[in-house]
Amino acid sequence: MKTNPSQARSTSEFTSLTAKELQLISQQLNLSPLQATAAGLVLAGRTNKQIAKDMGKSPSAIKRYLEATYLKANVDSRGALAARIFSILRSHTEHDGKA
Repeated sequence: MKTNPSQARSTSEFTSLTAKELQLISQQLNLSPLQATAAGLVLAGRTNKQIAKDMGKSPSAIKRYLEATYLKANVDSRGALAARIFSILRSHTEHDGKA
């Protein structure tokens, strides 16, 4: 399935992560924008099939994005990825003195 910009929706429609938080995750884990978006949707509890539909991609493309993301985040599961993302966000918040 090819990306159809008119069918793909904004990540913010599915997750509570802001664009700034997605950018932070992308920078900290060296993720592409697509990998960061998919990771944010994993954090929101979406399945690969749901993420594929949301992003206008094929489920196999999402699987590849997430496999690469797991490697970059040094994790081996969706739950571990979510924990890693929360850790990054928490650390950044504490660093900024907001906690």
